[in-house]
Amino acid sequence: RSIEISKAAVDGSSALRNMEYTQDQLALQIGVVAAFNKAVVSLLPIVDLSMPPGISRIVDGVRRMRGLVLWSNKKRVWEDVLAQSQVSGSQPNVNLDLLASKKVMMEGKVDKKARRTMFGQLYQQLKEKDPKMFKLSIHKRAYRAVYIGMRSTDAGARTEDAGGPYRDSIENISKEIMSTALPLFCKTPNGRIGMGDNRNAWVPRRSSRSALQLQLFRFLGRLMGLAIRTRNLMALDFPSVVWKPLVCDEITDADIEAIDSLAFKQYDMIQNIEQKSTSPAMFSSQMRGVRFAAVGCDGVEYEIAPDGKRMSLTWDNRKKYTNLYRKFKHSEFDLQLAKIREGLADVVPVQVLSIFTWRELSAQVCGRGVTVRDVDLLEKMTRYGGGHSKTDSHIKMFWQMLRERFNDEQRATFLTFVWGRSRLPLSEQDFEQRFEIQNHSKSTSNPDIWFPIAHTCSFAVELPRYTTLDIMTTKILQAISLCTGIDADGSMRTGETVVVEEDEEEEE
Repeated sequence: RSIEISKAAVDGSSALRNMEYTQDQLALQIGVVAAFNKAVVSLLPIVDLSMPPGISRIVDGVRRMRGLVLWSNKKRVWEDVLAQSQVSGSQPNVNLDLLASKKVMMEGKVDKKARRTMFGQLYQQLKEKDPKMFKLSIHKRAYRAVYIGMRSTDAGARTEDAGGPYRDSIENISKEIMSTALPLFCKTPNGRIGMGDNRNAWVPRRSSRSALQLQLFRFLGRLMGLAIRTRNLMALDFPSVVWKPLVCDEITDADIEAIDSLAFKQYDMIQNIEQKSTSPAMFSSQMRGVRFAAVGCDGVEYEIAPDGKRMSLTWDNRKKYTNLYRKFKHSEFDLQLAKIREGLADVVPVQVLSIFTWRELSAQVCGRGVTVRDVDLLEKMTRYGGGHSKTDSHIKMFWQMLRERFNDEQRATFLTFVWGRSRLPLSEQDFEQRFEIQNHSKSTSNPDIWFPIAHTCSFAVELPRYTTLDIMTTKILQAISLCTGIDADGSMRTGETVVVEEDEEEEE
């Protein structure tokens, strides 16, 4: 079948326009990709993409070329297998003590027993449940979040759960995972020293390997699978070394250096000394203090060979050292990631997961941030109530503010303020509800003195008709910085609590 590419299509794409190909050459390449996709789609039902590398040449070939498989084809296959395994059932009530979880974060403690953080509370109440409860369809909720001690201001209703508390609990859990409140993850070495890539990313602690900790990693995998199925996304900042093993992709030295710019400094030093034609005796003398051990991303020193802390690096064993060191760096989180993958397998068909690139898996679990380009999607999914119109001056100022005055972090905080989550869905179809800008009920006389009012359950904000862009920006930034959770539209209710054992202690 012949393929024609219009000049308008080429001119409308900067990527195509900058390619030094004729339209015929582009058509040929697109035809090859189309034929490849047709072949891959026909193979997917009969191959097991969960096979380890080296077992099947067909599986290995599909993985190597997965970046050429069109997203539309992947999505169709993926949604078919998800639909075949989804279930429906009752939602259990989960009592969550928001104040107890925030106290752990604020005081810089570690919830070693997984009972005080929101993640820990959720785990304790759902750990004995059948993981099939997570195999839900899009926009469904796995549980009803009941925030203990909180009362919604909407007609005095409890926060038991029109969607806002549920989304907020997922958001809070994501923040706990990306912190030291749980003994599961640590900042990347680049983040600790303030250089290189992935400074805000987190990686598993290799030292977190107790029975409880491994079960927590598996539970996290289930929550990630739930996010994939329901599109209730998790705001997780994991680098490629975390995502790649989950889709059976190979970790490279570049992935390691992306989290630890100095990871191979010792290796490079060995190569430099070799290239200077240093004598074996001189080499062994210079390297006498180097042992067969490596410091992990968690700051713990690990032996890379039996009794390695007593083995010195010499000329004769230098190749063995470099091989063992590289193997350690490439496999540092194998145990923890295997548990996360087990949790994923409890909820999604993990045998098909390898069709995705690591970035595509990350997008399905975490969605997108709120960049300037993402504001276009949010605006498209917005409706206006209470006499507001998209042509009103203060509405135009609102979108100008999000695009020009806010940075990515502030846009994400605003989304949390109005929706209880900091990530946008990937597409229009993934939105459970539209964003609504409503009339501010109290600001008729002097709008510039009022703050906006958010309704996280209904994904709405009451927006005063501010008179200038500066006033609007100041008021909204103040509001979102002071109120970033479900407690923004709640009040305290006495007489209820979550029972916590008296002998529980956290580490500083």
